[in-house]
Amino acid sequence: MKISQIIQTVDKFLGLELPRVLFEPNGEEVLLQQEIKTATVETLVHCCNTVCDELAHNYAPLYRQKTVVSKNGIVSFDQFENLIEIFSLKDGDGKDVGFLYGASGLLCKKDGEFTSIYSTRPTYVDYFGEVVCGLPAIEERIFAYGVCAEYCLRKGMYDDMSIWDSRFKSALAVATRKKTPLNLKQRSWQ
Repeated sequence: MKISQIIQTVDKFLGLELPRVLFEPNGEEVLLQQEIKTATVETLVHCCNTVCDELAHNYAPLYRQKTVVSKNGIVSFDQFENLIEIFSLKDGDGKDVGFLYGASGLLCKKDGEFTSIYSTRPTYVDYFGEVVCGLPAIEERIFAYGVCAEYCLRKGMYDDMSIWDSRFKSALAVATRKKTPLNLKQRSWQ
């Protein structure tokens, strides 16, 4: 999802009346040439990044797999990029390696190379960038609800923030629920 498209949706939802040139096909070029970026646009970009970070932490983690090395029973945190949480550590045979979080890294009983699966923080994205969500079901509309809630919170519009936050959380509940197949009992027809 492009940040500019999310901001356009938020503009429609909140009636901010941002300059239309921002959303035209060559809006990026005009924005760079004329410096039309307003404080509102900058705030909305920060809100988009905040929502993206919240999604990665609480609803749709961005998973990474990486080979790491343990020395003296410690896998240094420096080996991970933008680490949020480590989910597994496996040795060369695919067996789970137990670990604990320590001050400088993961404490494990073995030394060697391990394959780790962990979640990362999303990178900061500017107006021209795209946000990455951990679930394809989280679409632009849902993301825009979260940005509306964050924007209203920053502007002190708490009643509006409550409404948008409720929409955001409800839509997330639907988008992140586990979908199981519906199994009906076989019936006999008489």
